[in-house]
Amino acid sequence: MSLEKRRALVRLANQFDVLILEDGPYRFLRYEGTTLPPVKVFDTEGRVVFLGSMSKILSPSLRLGWLIADPEIMAGIEALKGAADVESSALIQRAVSQYLSRVDFPAHLAQLRKTYRQKRDVMLDALHCHLPADFTITDPQGGFFLWLQGPKGLDMTALQREVLLPAHVSVVAGRNLSPAHSMVSGARLTFAAPAIGDIEPGVQRLAAALSQGARQVQAR
Repeated sequence: MSLEKRRALVRLANQFDVLILEDGPYRFLRYEGTTLPPVKVFDTEGRVVFLGSMSKILSPSLRLGWLIADPEIMAGIEALKGAADVESSALIQRAVSQYLSRVDFPAHLAQLRKTYRQKRDVMLDALHCHLPADFTITDPQGGFFLWLQGPKGLDMTALQREVLLPAHVSVVAGRNLSPAHSMVSGARLTFAAPAIGDIEPGVQRLAAALSQGARQVQAR
């Protein structure tokens, strides 16, 4: 989202009296391009709630995050939190606090960016080399994911069930990522979890399964 769109979003929220929930777990994982300020920076009426998470930048198992909100909104969130699970783990909070006080966290983030950038580049190279001609892929500047777009008429959910999973390939079908279930022919891929040496073999299996699936769809 461009800088002007971020400002415009806040103006619209002010005009129509709505809240904005800004989920920024990948904010520290930009690999190139310009880092833009969060929408929260342009908040003039206390209606933007910003969320962050340690699970993307320290350990997936932590399930520990933070939020920045107007005091009135924060009071309501605290009440909801207390009703939901009383409190987050004190042990995990203390462990993260000790880690942050003893470790050069900016250096840790720099290492994360270097590692994930390398994984992204390996996956992109493999996809450009092996992907069938009627599929396209995005080149993200940050985060964990690539977007795979298939040809019009392809049902990625059915393809995953019938072809990808039997080939031991897992993607997140686009139908599950849109409120109206409209992104039928796309899928989300991640480069974060696999080891670098496993990425190209995985992409080769994916590409072979996509080719097989596309032929099946055309044959129907």
